[in-house]
Amino acid sequence: LSADHARFIPRNTVRLNRLCEEISASSTFSAADIKGVLQALGDRIVHHLYEGNDLDIEGLGHFTASLRCRQPENGGKLTARHVEFNTVKFRCSAELRKRLHTMRFEPVPKDERYAGLPTEERRQNIMQHLGREGVIQSATCMAINACSRYAALQDLEALSAEGRIARIGTGKTVMYRSVEGAH
Repeated sequence: LSADHARFIPRNTVRLNRLCEEISASSTFSAADIKGVLQALGDRIVHHLYEGNDLDIEGLGHFTASLRCRQPENGGKLTARHVEFNTVKFRCSAELRKRLHTMRFEPVPKDERYAGLPTEERRQNIMQHLGREGVIQSATCMAINACSRYAALQDLEALSAEGRIARIGTGKTVMYRSVEGAH
């Protein structure tokens, strides 16, 4: 492990359904009940942020909406119509940070960091994910295949060139979906 740089390489991306099943297995609530509560929580977060409130969820963290300003044309005066929503900022709670403080890490030799799965297996994983979720982004490809962004983008571009997937969107919001009838 380099003394000046450490990088977290995610093993996988845990989705809502799996999280609900895990919570259900360790409680008396059904996975459907948990999913409903989490969706209601998401709706309440949106509502309060929309109303201009910050949210502090004890043990989890603090949510704040951030804004951006579009520049007025021809050097005009900045008004409220130039202001728009940008993103949601999340700052984890001290309690959550404390609970994660004991994480253990192990060095991975540089040549093994992204050695991982063979190309065809990575692409099969992408197609399986698309079968379950409907869409995929490069970051998800990186997580499910434990590969670099470069490898994920190569896989997505190759599947797109083969006509198996289609690109949706541009820039940071690019997603991919399966092409009907493609295998």
